[in-house]
Amino acid sequence: MKERKNSTEKIVLQLYMEGKSVADIADKIGKTESTVYTYLSRNGKPQRSKNRAQGISTWRIAQARNKAREGSRIRVKSVKTLMFGDGNIKLGSVPVMARVLSKASKYFCLVELPGGTRECILWTDMVGESMDRY
Repeated sequence: MKERKNSTEKIVLQLYMEGKSVADIADKIGKTESTVYTYLSRNGKPQRSKNRAQGISTWRIAQARNKAREGSRIRVKSVKTLMFGDGNIKLGSVPVMARVLSKASKYFCLVELPGGTRECILWTDMVGESMDRY
């Protein structure tokens, strides 16, 4: 099924292909730059910033750091648990409950896995575990 484009969207794409800047396109059609970016991103063109599409924001990292308390148990995915847990090495990782030992580092959280192994985990990985990657 073919997507239908309205006339404004067609004009935006045509002007963008001609090499016009987003600000020039917005002035020419009488819309905001945000609207122009919406039309461009809908059609596979660049976003306002590269990080916006696939980045993890700082407030989500801060949220993960605040959620992890020293001594508490948090869910993490560990490759070490697979390798040393039951003796069978498998690809991938499994979710386990780990105890937080330290969160002093800006970039890492030190945790103790169920077998006693200590591991450093990036805060960005913690965001994925606790929020929405399960």
